[in-house]
Amino acid sequence: MPELFSATFLYINNVKQMDVYFAIPVLDENDFLFKTLDCIAEQSYNGKIFVYICVNQPDSWWNISDKFLICVRNEELFHQLEQGYRGLDIHLIDKTRKENGWSDKKSGVGIARKTIADEILMYASDTDIFISMDADTLFENNFVQEIVHNFHSFPEAVAMNLPYYHSLSGNETQDRALLRYELYLRNFMLNMLHVNSPYAFAAFGSAIACKIKDYKAVRGFDTQIAGEDFYFLQKMAKYGKIKLHTDVNVFPSSRFSERVAFGTGTALADFQKNTYRRYPFFHFSSFDNIYKTYLLIDELFTKDIENEFLEFQKNNCKVDLNWGKLRNNYKTIPMFTKAFHHKIDGLRLFQFVRYAQTKLSMSDEACLLAFMNKFYPNKIQTMIEDVSTFTFQNSPIASLNQIRDFLVVEEDKMRKQHDSRIFTKKKE
Repeated sequence: MPELFSATFLYINNVKQMDVYFAIPVLDENDFLFKTLDCIAEQSYNGKIFVYICVNQPDSWWNISDKFLICVRNEELFHQLEQGYRGLDIHLIDKTRKENGWSDKKSGVGIARKTIADEILMYASDTDIFISMDADTLFENNFVQEIVHNFHSFPEAVAMNLPYYHSLSGNETQDRALLRYELYLRNFMLNMLHVNSPYAFAAFGSAIACKIKDYKAVRGFDTQIAGEDFYFLQKMAKYGKIKLHTDVNVFPSSRFSERVAFGTGTALADFQKNTYRRYPFFHFSSFDNIYKTYLLIDELFTKDIENEFLEFQKNNCKVDLNWGKLRNNYKTIPMFTKAFHHKIDGLRLFQFVRYAQTKLSMSDEACLLAFMNKFYPNKIQTMIEDVSTFTFQNSPIASLNQIRDFLVVEEDKMRKQHDSRIFTKKKE
């Protein structure tokens, strides 16, 4: 284990070098984990890097015929990791061997992430860096250095939500599903950025970094079976400022998977079955309703207001909209605004746009085209030969990828704008 009172800070090139802790949950990742570990081993960072890995699955899987081999592979991987790998400082948590796994009532990636973090907290200092990572994700060799540099330059940042990019596999079915999913994510994120929502972030377990003290402040990950990354980032957004732009990306795997309830692998598995219901392309008008409500917050500080968005929150989400009480407790507009966003948070926004989408009779393709035409007029015509026949199922992969890459660039610009608006860079 790392020394409890290690020399956390080294001064190299006048930049504080912090101890860095990678947290990686592992379930049936024998074919992928070592590529992720290679990325860590090849980091240019001069400070200390520790890698905490929890190999895990429910204990009952040992007695389930179609899960038994996963348990065997997990145990094999655990023994392999015990031998070490490329000189990395690896710390293992065994939740795979018989009678060591999770109970059926308390299992999944959420409890795995929390268990790893709890172990890290026993040794890390408040100023050290916690990086949540998945076992099938790649990143550049300056990844850690860039994260540390950003936390040094922007000390008020409580977390970083790192940009991501899925690499294509060359398999048309897989790539078509992947591009549809990533376009769904980009459409949602860009709409959230356009309305300046404090809950504009991409919920990837491999795209999160924070300082240990800020992890502690929000009590870390919850133990949901899935979605733990979203709820963690939401807590961080309520606690402080999340930095969205960096000069490095994470590259999540583009494989099919049904290991968790949400995420890239699960979405691709759904799309392979022609199931798209969980991933609709939300129309920009739903976000316009959110933005119009945001513009009324100052007025809401003085009097009650009714509109579709607020009525939905009261009637469907059971949010207590006692504005008088809120005004009494938060006596300035900035304090009231913060309380408003805490009450109507990222989950409530998502629930509203899902509800609003059910009232529209528009295909996913039509919603994406409407978004493109609103914010980037005439751009879509340069990427699709015939807009009238555009479909995710039949349009060329190259066209879908061109749209994806265009939105990646636009999202990067807006992430930069977000950071410029809410952060002041520290003088080196």
